[in-house]
Amino acid sequence: MNILNGSANRASLAKYRAGVESLILSSRIGCFCINVKNNQKRDVLAFNKGYLRPRLWSQYGKGHTGVCLVFHRNKLYDKLSETIKEHENAFIVKRKVSYTNKVLNQRGVYKIFTKDLKISPQSFIKKNARFFLFTKFRDYKDEQEYRFVVFGLKKSIKDFCIDIQSSLVGIICGYNFHQQYIPIIQLYSKRNGVPAFKIHWADGIPRFEKISDVNNQNGCII
Repeated sequence: MNILNGSANRASLAKYRAGVESLILSSRIGCFCINVKNNQKRDVLAFNKGYLRPRLWSQYGKGHTGVCLVFHRNKLYDKLSETIKEHENAFIVKRKVSYTNKVLNQRGVYKIFTKDLKISPQSFIKKNARFFLFTKFRDYKDEQEYRFVVFGLKKSIKDFCIDIQSSLVGIICGYNFHQQYIPIIQLYSKRNGVPAFKIHWADGIPRFEKISDVNNQNGCII
């Protein structure tokens, strides 16, 4: 972190810096892959759906053995907002991740000017978070990442959890998902009204095997 002192008192800057650092170190980050508009009409897939990205299944889905949870973004945000109400100073910053090869000049490196002392550390975070929490190398651009970042939780909180039942609209198992766990997915699907599928890749084309009889009440995800 770079601090530009200017004519401000060093003690004031140190205190301000501590406030900003405390917010960042206590933050919780949720990372998601969002759908994108398909402008390639001749492309059968165009990988416009978040769960139709084979590399992400390989990298984050443990070689296609994992599960992709499909969320309704607005409902997830509403639940997150509701959950943090018990934390008096908590707030959320959400946005798409930007991709640039200049990321190392921004991420984790920000300047505090004397004029910034006129606003709260919370306002500073909201104004500048995009530079050090929502920026990645351009090599990651195909991930189409979207983040929710929660700041200002009570210091006593170690594990921050929210109820996802109202925002979860689908479960998709990778093609290498272990068969012995399918009954667990089916049971959860039936109890919570969330449709579940298993994805297969035939000649690069995704095929979906329905593994539960539940219909999606929030619209088709496939």
